[in-house]
Amino acid sequence: MRSARPPRIRRLATATAVVGLANVATIILMYTVAGFFGPVNDVGNGTEGVLLAVLAWRLAPVARSSSPHLARAWVMAATTGATVVVLGSLLVLSGRTGWFLAGHVTMLGYAILGAGVLGINGIAQRGGWWPQPVTTLGRLAGLAMLCGGFAIPAILNGLDDPRHTPWFVIVSYGGGVGWFLLAPVWSWRLGRLPDWADGAMSAAQNP
Repeated sequence: MRSARPPRIRRLATATAVVGLANVATIILMYTVAGFFGPVNDVGNGTEGVLLAVLAWRLAPVARSSSPHLARAWVMAATTGATVVVLGSLLVLSGRTGWFLAGHVTMLGYAILGAGVLGINGIAQRGGWWPQPVTTLGRLAGLAMLCGGFAIPAILNGLDDPRHTPWFVIVSYGGGVGWFLLAPVWSWRLGRLPDWADGAMSAAQNP
């Protein structure tokens, strides 16, 4: 039995956490130090979305053995969500839209990713893959990320003026709590699990 995959998943989860927490730092620096950190944050946001999607693909084999349909939905949500997140970053980096509208697109992408995070933690909880606190944290992260779905009306209306912030945009900001804070902490916990190569997760070595 090969032993490479669990350490790779562990490193991937840790990398996702590091990028996510770096995004917190860059957005704080953007507002307190210099606007230069804005584009850095945009790149980081897209990178975190892609890493979450790759993590989904890496976890898919063992998830498929437990719940094939839910595993497929998780991978589709992660892939779609990451694509939308990257689109949000490209919109602002290319100047096609302002940061406000691009942020709505990013929020929506992470909301779709949040559905996947909920799904994988649901499978993990039923299968007993990880300690209960880890799956609980993952589900909380996914639920918070879903708030980004409230950005849909802002996207459809092309809302790109931060001086006009309707209630649904404010609610969508709750998604940021999920992907800025909770999802990176959840990923970090996954990366630090001491028994990663044991139990159900070892099944991922033989998809």
